[in-house]
Amino acid sequence: MRRTLAALVMVALLPGGSGCSFLLVKGPPPIEEQAGPLACTDSFGSPIVDAVFAAAFAATGVHQAMRDDVDAYFEGARRNSVIAAAVGAAALAASSYYGFSRTHACRKAIERAIALPPPGAAKPTAD
Repeated sequence: MRRTLAALVMVALLPGGSGCSFLLVKGPPPIEEQAGPLACTDSFGSPIVDAVFAAAFAATGVHQAMRDDVDAYFEGARRNSVIAAAVGAAALAASSYYGFSRTHACRKAIERAIALPPPGAAKPTAD
């Protein structure tokens, strides 16, 4: 019963917690389109959530793989749960990587935008 409950909790959390970065993180527009305030994600919140879920899925898979108290009847179910945990961890890790890279690119674009003089400003001359 406890294993079934744990599996149900994982399945219930998967749609709500998986791939936040793929859905919620927006990278900066191309450099030639960057004018005015940038509308991109500069918060690491979603990638961190994805990384935490990826670690939880990976830990679950390792735990299931290392168990030796499973009889032959449940061996197939154990193998399937290890595969499912590995696939979930890989998908969440990919989403986390995507989120961190897009967020980093957004922060760099914001830094560049702050460093540039405003349009129409006089350019400094060398004396």
